[in-house]
Amino acid sequence: IGATRSGYTLVGWKITKRSNDSVSGGVRVSIWDKVEENLELTAVWEKGTFTVAPEEPPVDYEEPTKPTEPEPTEPEPTEPELEPMPDVEIDMDRLPFEDVPENAWFRDAVSYVYRNEFMNGTSATTFAPGGSMTRGMLVTVLYRIDGSEPVSDAQRDCFDDIAGAYYTDAVAWAHANGIVNGVSATRFEPDRIVTRQEAVTIFYRYCVDYNMLGTESGMELEGYEDKDSVAGFATDAFTWAVTTGLVEGSVSGGNHYLEPTGKLNRAQAAVLLQRCVEDIL
Repeated sequence: IGATRSGYTLVGWKITKRSNDSVSGGVRVSIWDKVEENLELTAVWEKGTFTVAPEEPPVDYEEPTKPTEPEPTEPEPTEPELEPMPDVEIDMDRLPFEDVPENAWFRDAVSYVYRNEFMNGTSATTFAPGGSMTRGMLVTVLYRIDGSEPVSDAQRDCFDDIAGAYYTDAVAWAHANGIVNGVSATRFEPDRIVTRQEAVTIFYRYCVDYNMLGTESGMELEGYEDKDSVAGFATDAFTWAVTTGLVEGSVSGGNHYLEPTGKLNRAQAAVLLQRCVEDIL
């Protein structure tokens, strides 16, 4: 604290009044004292000009510390912004099956049922297009197409030979909805190869009876050499299948055949399934 007076030397300060308005008795203040209140001070002068030695600070005096600024911190690392993935054209016609040639008549159908998860391969690289299609397999595919709705335990008890298999729920669903019958009251024979007339009948019941799509004016089977070989239970189904284009038959020597008792293979099943879903349902 600095002050001047002509002919006098400032030798100190005295407290004359405190912040609580109390009057002090003139206590002298040192420049080293810590002051924690507002004070009214009076300068102490002595006549003459001389040098006043500064008072030594008390032993227990502590130099006030300046507040320390926090050390600068590095910003949190952020993940770099990723560049968008380039558009990649996926070849949907590419199949993992080595036994389905690009020029095969069934390739498009196999691709369709595989991409839509209706049918799987027999291995990671084979589809076995000439392999047999069983009754259990065909019903399972239709069950997948329909959405695989849950079935009850009572419905699973419809046949004695379907328990604990991949086709259990599918056969139970198909039987409960009138799509399939058993070969007897207690047996379905799911592992038996399905014939063409059995397959056509199953498709007929699924589309016409179950999905109630109705029937168009039926085409006669007169153009097929083996029409008389069609079983009675499959006559309406074959007529409907020919009319809707589900079945075209085979040609040999210029003659057309239905081959009703022929065994259905996996390639033929894929073709029927694609036609059913795309053209009929």
